[in-house]
Amino acid sequence: MKLFKRWKHSISINGNYIKYYDNNKNIAPTVYIVCVENDALGSMNQMAKELRSIGIKVLLETLRRSMKAQMRAANKCNADYAVIVGEQEQINKTVELKNLSDGNQETIDQKNLFAYFKSLTF
Repeated sequence: MKLFKRWKHSISINGNYIKYYDNNKNIAPTVYIVCVENDALGSMNQMAKELRSIGIKVLLETLRRSMKAQMRAANKCNADYAVIVGEQEQINKTVELKNLSDGNQETIDQKNLFAYFKSLTF
């Protein structure tokens, strides 16, 4: 599993975030699932459960907000990856995987997403 050196702790005081960095700790990547298609929410919930089983932090959007609002939330919570599922992705049984660190985006089959994150090595 690819491990990232990241902000370990963050607290909010009056809306301002104070972050502490811990150089000695490696933590698993954080994945934010952006689900634009309401019909896909059940399968995305199952996908989140599978990813959590291998130690990946997963945040799943359940507020039915717009894609722009969800991507903004993914950046705000310092997620490493965004898994985007829209109408076309639901039809094709794929997801758009966006690396939020460098902006690269690729299309992956939904069934291969678990294997993708499991195969990440340092």
